Amino acid sequence: MAAIALGVFLTVRQPNSSTVYHRWQNFWRVTVDGHQFQPFDADGLKEVGIGDDVGVQFSVPATAEMMTFVNLAMSRGDIFYFDLCELTPGGAPSRGTVVDSFVGQPLSAVASDSVISLSIGTILDPVTAQFPPRLYTSTLVGTPPKL
Repeated sequence: MAAIALGVFLTVRQPNSSTVYHRWQNFWRVTVDGHQFQPFDADGLKEVGIGDDVGVQFSVPATAEMMTFVNLAMSRGDIFYFDLCELTPGGAPSRGTVVDSFVGQPLSAVASDSVISLSIGTILDPVTAQFPPRLYTSTLVGTPPKL
């Protein structure tokens, strides 16, 4: 039976634009599919609110470069594209098979002496969000029931 491993490929881009700021991956120590090696951790999909809203806890080393990256990503509202990929260790470096994906924006950040953690999630409130907003009227849904 062949060994498998999981790696994360991350693309960070500007909202409303095709400008890509970073292409990183955290498994191969070489550039693969345009993604440079960068040590980071993306703690799986997790529930962050009511409903089906999910998020990723993204952590990077607390360096001056990463602090600048986090501050800019938070202020611009950058879009984070995560691809969880099944890889073959010992084989030729490749992107492998994408087994899960997540797209979100930074919601909050916390820094310590050694690590910076970002909470990445959707920007729509799962309770009140309607996309696109709609106004329901009695002509659309009929007469409301009376008690």
